[in-house]
Amino acid sequence: MTVENESGTESIKDKSRQIYFSLVTLFILSSIFLLYTLLSQQFKPYFQISQTLCTLWLGTIILNLDRKKVLGDKDIIRACLPLNIVCPLLLFSLNTYQNLIVYNIVLAFFAVYFLFSFPISHKTNLIFYIIFTIEYIVVSIFHGIFSPIEFINSGAILLNLLLLSLGVSLRQSNLYRDDLNHCRRNLNQLKNSQGSSEEGDPILGIFSRSGGMKVLKQTMKWAERYEIPLTVCYMELNGSRDEHINSITRGIFKRIRETDTLFRLGKAEMLLILPDCEKNNALDVIKHIKETLSTTPSYKLLHYGLADFQSEIIRSPNEFIIIANKASETA
Repeated sequence: MTVENESGTESIKDKSRQIYFSLVTLFILSSIFLLYTLLSQQFKPYFQISQTLCTLWLGTIILNLDRKKVLGDKDIIRACLPLNIVCPLLLFSLNTYQNLIVYNIVLAFFAVYFLFSFPISHKTNLIFYIIFTIEYIVVSIFHGIFSPIEFINSGAILLNLLLLSLGVSLRQSNLYRDDLNHCRRNLNQLKNSQGSSEEGDPILGIFSRSGGMKVLKQTMKWAERYEIPLTVCYMELNGSRDEHINSITRGIFKRIRETDTLFRLGKAEMLLILPDCEKNNALDVIKHIKETLSTTPSYKLLHYGLADFQSEIIRSPNEFIIIANKASETA
C-alpha cells in the first residue's frame, strides 16, 4: 500500500539521518579527546599518533559520505573500526590503577551511548563487543603493569556487562515504542486516505464495510509485524435507522481513541477495531461504552463479542469477525 511504503521510506531516512549525526557527534568527541592527548604529557607518542589517525579516518569517512545515500550498519562499522584499535592501545598505556578505573567507567558509559545513538542491528552490535572483548582480554594478559586479576578488580567486566544489559533492555523498550508510534502514524494516514465518500459513511461519520475491512486488513498486518496486541469487538445495536445509529456512534466515539476504528457491518451491526489493546482492556472499553449509552434508554448495546488477534489462528479479516461474532454475548 502506498501509505505504508511512504511511511516506511521516511522511517529509513530518519534512521539514516540519525546515523549521520551520531557519526558527526562521535567525530567531535574524538577531536576533543585528540586535542587533550596532544596537550597532555601523560600519553605516550604511539597512542597520540594512533588517536590522530583514528580521528582523521573518522573525519574522512564523514566528508565522503553521500547525504542522499541511505546509511546502514556497514557505514557504521567502517567509520568506527579504528576505535577497536585505539581503545586497547589506550588501555595498554595506562600506568596507574586510578586511571584504569576511570578508563573502565568512561568506556562503559560510551557503550551505552553507542547502543542508543546508533540504530544498528543486534548482530552488528554483538560483533563490535566480541571484537573489543577479545582485545580487552589480550591487553589484560600482556599488560606490563597490571595483572588480569587487577583488571577484574577494577570492575571493568561487571560494570560493562551491567550497563550493556541495561542498555539492551532500554533500547528494546525504545524500539517497541518507536514501532508502536510508526504503526499509529501509518494507521492514521490509512484512515485519512480511506475517509472518502466511497469508503466512509458521511451521515454516520464512520467507515463503510469496504473501508473498514481495508483498515482491519492493514491493522492485522501491522499487529503481526510489530507484535502489537489487537482486539476487535463485534457489536449489535437496537435499531437500524441512520439517525438512530448516528446518535449511538456519537456516544461510542466519546469512549474510544483516535487510533481506534469503528465501521458498519450491517444495518445494526458494527465492528470496533482496537489496536494496541489487550482483550481485558477491551472489556473496560465496552464497559465505558455501555455506561455512556445507558444515559439514553432508547440507545442500547444488545450483544457484543471480543476476539484477540494474538491468541487466535486467524488468516483473514472475515475470519477475525466471525470469531468475534461467535464470542458475542448479551450486553
